[in-house]
Amino acid sequence: LWRGRLWPCGQSQGETGLYEAESQHQIRWLDLDRSDRTAADQGMPDAQYNLAVCYDLGEALPRDATMSAKWYRKAAEQGFGMAQYNLAVAYCNGDGVDEDKKLALEWMNKAAAQGVKEAKEALENF
Repeated sequence: LWRGRLWPCGQSQGETGLYEAESQHQIRWLDLDRSDRTAADQGMPDAQYNLAVCYDLGEALPRDATMSAKWYRKAAEQGFGMAQYNLAVAYCNGDGVDEDKKLALEWMNKAAAQGVKEAKEALENF
């Protein structure tokens, strides 16, 4: 399963497009040079999701599957569909969390219910 898309800052899930993380330029808004990562720490799910993607892909931060899963979970618990999907993938693959197919299916269903296309496609093959 593929994951790793960035959500533009201030854009809700229902608005246009996702952007693949191809360069540090695309994630500059998160100001990853700051140690506090204020937006994510303050509970903004789009910032939490983007921080998770950065850890997931090793973009602007060292790759860290555990930290990635932590931030995906924070955004997923707030109903952020792509975070729910990526957390499901992490559980499915045991990437940063213990492999757990039951939890993977739960998060995948939540993401699919939010209309995440990748989750709906993954459920067809689960």
